[in-house]
Amino acid sequence: MKLLEYTTVTKEKIVGKYESITRWKKTLLYSIISHSMILFGIIVVYTFYNKDFKALDSIIITGAYLGLLVTTHSMMYLIFKYRLR
Repeated sequence: MKLLEYTTVTKEKIVGKYESITRWKKTLLYSIISHSMILFGIIVVYTFYNKDFKALDSIIITGAYLGLLVTTHSMMYLIFKYRLR
């Protein structure tokens, strides 16, 4: 009987951990999508402000923004990964 109780508790822990992992993955996905829209808005505003599309400037803005985004999301990933253990 103890073995049955142990396997039930173990399965519940695995399911709970899976649900929490998928929850933070969804959160990071939605965050990346919303930040991509913000980046698009920044480039549109910058283009209208200069009244001309400058590809090099847009590439620099995109590189800087995505660099910061990758850095912050990597830190969040590591925090979530170690907190859920």
